[in-house]
Amino acid sequence: MREGWLFQADRRGERLEKIGCKLDLLATRIPWESFREDLETLYKKSPLSGRPPYDAVMMLKILVLQAQYSLSDEEMKYQIVDRISF
Repeated sequence: MREGWLFQADRRGERLEKIGCKLDLLATRIPWESFREDLETLYKKSPLSGRPPYDAVMMLKILVLQAQYSLSDEEMKYQIVDRISF
């Protein structure tokens, strides 16, 4: 076991701050919450459905990232599970 592996996430965050993270840039440039009302109108939950739906704004963010990085559905799912920052 390598020493310091617990702090790798902190170091990675510091490095991303120095070089500029594209995800942070998107978060500051796109007013995500301004889309909520329209998205929720389109993404209505059926009263008979079981599981609650995912947040509509989060789904929009996922679709934008998926298109920006040309990821398949399986690749996108892997990135979401693998990287908390993604």
